[in-house]
Amino acid sequence: MSATDRPDDRDSAGTTAPCDRPASAASAPAAKARDAAGRAAVMARQRAEWEQHRRLMEDALNSGDMDTAKLAKLVAETLKIRQECERRAWGMSGETETLRSGDMVVTWRK
Repeated sequence: MSATDRPDDRDSAGTTAPCDRPASAASAPAAKARDAAGRAAVMARQRAEWEQHRRLMEDALNSGDMDTAKLAKLVAETLKIRQECERRAWGMSGETETLRSGDMVVTWRK
């Protein structure tokens, strides 16, 4: 099919297809809310992944198992790379990462 054979983006009434119409102003807050919820889910999952890693590292240290310690190091490196890329994909790479523990707040800045 050549470019001239493709159907027009207009329907029979001559209006543009729904996918080409600009989003209404009312949908912007909903999109922002979905994006914020997605970012929050990413951060919650990433924190849970580091908690799993912490338990793996504790097991390695308590048992003295060098293979488990090597695995924990490999997992940490993999998590770091994957999570950095994921944060970039979500547009979160420039944000300050904050870890809250009780009354103490630790803020990591690049």
